Amino acid sequence: MPSLVDILNTKILKVPNIDKLYKLENPVRLKSPFMKVAFRTEQVYNNLIVKVEFTDVNKNKTMTQFFNIISTLENTFYKKMCYLLNISPQDCQLKSQIYQSKKKYDPILTLKIPKKHKYVDAKILNSKRRTFYDLKRNDMIRANIIADIIWTDKKKCTMKWKIEELEFKDPDSDIEENEENNEQLEGQ
Repeated sequence: MPSLVDILNTKILKVPNIDKLYKLENPVRLKSPFMKVAFRTEQVYNNLIVKVEFTDVNKNKTMTQFFNIISTLENTFYKKMCYLLNISPQDCQLKSQIYQSKKKYDPILTLKIPKKHKYVDAKILNSKRRTFYDLKRNDMIRANIIADIIWTDKKKCTMKWKIEELEFKDPDSDIEENEENNEQLEGQ
């Protein structure tokens, strides 16, 4: 399993024949802690989007670590893109997948549930009855996520996080979080 330093040293390559897309030479894979679904799944540009909450991010060490990893990765790859394209960071804005209200609410992470044609290209690990279409507000989920593409129009830059696998927390279970799960970083 590569270290965070190894991941941050990943090269960014231009996607041939597509103007605004760049890919990471080694995709970044993370496993989230169990997070609360903040809103129902929505459809945007033919993809499903789910927003999950960094609940008690300032009090929960595991959630704080995961928040910091996502923030560090987004900021570092944004700066690398600015350098690669010879753009001043003042001229290009990072469009983070973390939304932070200035009010009392916890930050929210936007995750994409990729689709190929009409079919979802991700797995649900521990339920045969649930689908990505019926994720409900306040469901507790843990996801294996991947970032492999960076989009930029030289004014904005976004590193999208896609779900590869998802599991629901059993409400009857007393599953304790293992902090190791949140530090799992693996490249391909």
